[in-house]
Amino acid sequence: MEKNTLIKLKTFHGTLKPTNKVKIGENYWRLIGEKGIVVEIADFNPEKILVIFEKNLDDFDLVNHNPIKNSLYIDKKDLDLY
Repeated sequence: MEKNTLIKLKTFHGTLKPTNKVKIGENYWRLIGEKGIVVEIADFNPEKILVIFEKNLDDFDLVNHNPIKNSLYIDKKDLDLY
């Protein structure tokens, strides 16, 4: 996936729901089905890309500590082209 590619989150960590109990702020599975745009490939792992989501992650009560607001590093396998 290249920069500026439109994507949709299809899974998170390869699953549709968490396999263990997670805190509300770490339940990124709530974003499945949401759309975003690829910002960059992670320099620390070529299988992860930085995605800016269209929706505000604060509205989902999710931890958002990445360099760009509403962005998360996501495994490529968890994304579909939109």
